[in-house]
Amino acid sequence: MQESDTLKKNTQKHFDDWAGHYDDGRMSKWFRYFQSKIIDQVHPQPKQKILDVGCGTGWAVREIARQVPEAEAFGVDISDEMIRLAQQQSDGLDSAHFQQGDSEHISFPDEHFDAVICSSSFHHYPYPVASLSEIRRVLKSGSALFLFDRIRDKMPAVIIYDLVQKIYRDDHVRYYKSEELIHFITLAGFSEIHEVLRDQGFFRHSKLTTSEILLKAIK
Repeated sequence: MQESDTLKKNTQKHFDDWAGHYDDGRMSKWFRYFQSKIIDQVHPQPKQKILDVGCGTGWAVREIARQVPEAEAFGVDISDEMIRLAQQQSDGLDSAHFQQGDSEHISFPDEHFDAVICSSSFHHYPYPVASLSEIRRVLKSGSALFLFDRIRDKMPAVIIYDLVQKIYRDDHVRYYKSEELIHFITLAGFSEIHEVLRDQGFFRHSKLTTSEILLKAIK
């Protein structure tokens, strides 16, 4: 089995195991805090189709469906259990949809979405440019990707944490510098790449370290 296939299976198992308590505690609050900021940047409109890649239990998808019921919000995640819980929690939200999927193989037609969110999952992707190219494929021309993830920039604590993750977890790929993320996005064919948000520091948002960036890129 190729290393990338092993990583994906390990990632799927990790998130299947985590799914039952994914929405509990401070990590859930932290995810939702930043997802709210991402949704504000997406600014969903009626009749738009918006995709969340690596959606977890689907909070951002449900939030878009609640804010703009006339839009269609979709979530894809590699974990079957995450998707099961996302669907279970979305009863009554007709415009929230979920399916199990791989970031390198998204089961939607070309130029299908008006925006794509990828939030706090990019560091699990074994082939980042392949995933970004697939995201670009399903985006309409002129539409935006919103990529949010942890970065190593000027944060030795994140570099150390990255090394620890690689030693003790078999599903972790790596955290990148912001310039590396921009390079990947450029290689995938996007243009007009902008830094929308950067939040770095210690003891922020109930976490020891926060080092996050939100990038917006246009197809």
